[in-house]
Parts: sequence; structure tokens; C-alpha cells
Amino acid sequence: RVESDRSFVWFDHQHQLVFKADISAEGRLGVQISGVYTAPQLRGQGIATRGMYDICSTLFEEGVPRIVLYVNRDNEPAKRVYQKVGFEEYTEYQTVFVASSHTSG
Repeated sequence: RVESDRSFVWFDHQHQLVFKADISAEGRLGVQISGVYTAPQLRGQGIATRGMYDICSTLFEEGVPRIVLYVNRDNEPAKRVYQKVGFEEYTEYQTVFVASSHTSG
């Protein structure tokens, strides 16, 4: 995914993952970012803000017209990061899990 420019990763000098984000959907109207992650021991240091800013800047420079993402309503730290980068809340979103049983016979 990294080689195909669908994942953005940031490693420290010890080759430990610091930050990552993925492009999970792409179309003529824009891209969707998902899988945003900052190493737990590094959270609260502005890493996600810098990473998201760099990713969004790169995508806009490449001509992407719009970037969207979903965040769970209770994830206030992530919402603050996205707002700092320039995202605006568009509508409320809730995670829905669906399971079905399949029997073979």
C-alpha cells in the first residue's frame, strides 16, 4: 500500500512506526482517508496534526478536489486534530456493526 501511494507512513530513527494514514477510497470527487494512527506513547505531541496536514497538502497539490474522513463522535482528540488541519464537521456519523451467520450444509 505504501508503494502504491495509498498509505502514508512516518517512522522514527529507530524504524518504529510513528504515524500512518490510508486512502481507503478514491474517485473523481475526491478521496477518503481512514486508518489514521499515532503510536500511543507519542500522542498529544502534534504528530497527527503534522501528518494529516502533510498528507492533505500533498493530495491537494496532486489535484484532489476533496478529502473526507469518518471519526467516531466520542473521539474528541481525533476531532481536534482534524479541525486544526482544516476539516469541518459535515454530518453526524455512527459506527454500525453487522454480523450474519452462514451455515453450510
